[in-house]
Amino acid sequence: MTLTTSDAALGLGIGVPRSANAGCRLTVSQVDVAGQTVSVQADAGSYCVEVFDDGGVVKQAAFTVQIVHP
Repeated sequence: MTLTTSDAALGLGIGVPRSANAGCRLTVSQVDVAGQTVSVQADAGSYCVEVFDDGGVVKQAAFTVQIVHP
């Protein structure tokens, strides 16, 4: 997953969905600026992606994320 564009540094995370639509349980997360990549090796299954504010964003931020899976 790559944060391709962003107005601010944002948190990115990859994880597994919680049961009953209760969000995403992140396995890997980090705060990045545009151009940075987060990756994990993954077996077959369901995964989720989360973009979040770690508290450092002081204005509305636009972003684009690219997800690549072979």
